[in-house]
Amino acid sequence: MAMADRIAVMNEGRVEQVGTPEEIYRRPSSRFVADFIGESNFLEVERSGEGEVKAKDGSRVACAPLDGEWQRATLMIRPEDVQVMAGNGHREGLTGKVVRSSFLGSFTRVAVQCDSADAQIMAALQGGAASQLEENATATVTWAPQDAVVLDPQ
Repeated sequence: MAMADRIAVMNEGRVEQVGTPEEIYRRPSSRFVADFIGESNFLEVERSGEGEVKAKDGSRVACAPLDGEWQRATLMIRPEDVQVMAGNGHREGLTGKVVRSSFLGSFTRVAVQCDSADAQIMAALQGGAASQLEENATATVTWAPQDAVVLDPQ
C-alpha cells in the first residue's frame, strides 16, 4: 500500500470522509467535501421519483438511485460530467443561457445560467463539443444519472 492510497478530509478538527482519492472525488459524503476536493456544481432539489429529482423551477433531472427517506437535498455534478447542447428542445435537462465560453486548449469551459440553479452551471467540454455554444445562446444542460451525487439529504 502506498502512502497516498487513502486520504482523510477534515472540517474544524472533525473527519468528514476517509477513502481513496477517487472515492472522495467521485462520491463525496457532504457538500463540504465536494467543494473542498475539486470544482463542483450544486443544485438544490426535491425528491420526485426513482432516479430523478426536481429542481426549484420544477425541471426534472436525473440522479443515481435514491437511498433513504428524504425530501430535499443538494445534487452535486462535476464540470467534466456536464454536457451542454445548443437549444432548448431537449426532453431532459435544465434550460438556460450561455454566459461564457472559454477555450482552454484541451477543453472548453462553458458557464450556463439556469433559472433552476442559484449559481451558474459550469461544464468542461472536450473537443469540439462547445463549437455551437455562443454567448447568450439558449442551451440545455444534462448529465448521466450516475454522475449526479445526492448530498446532505434532509
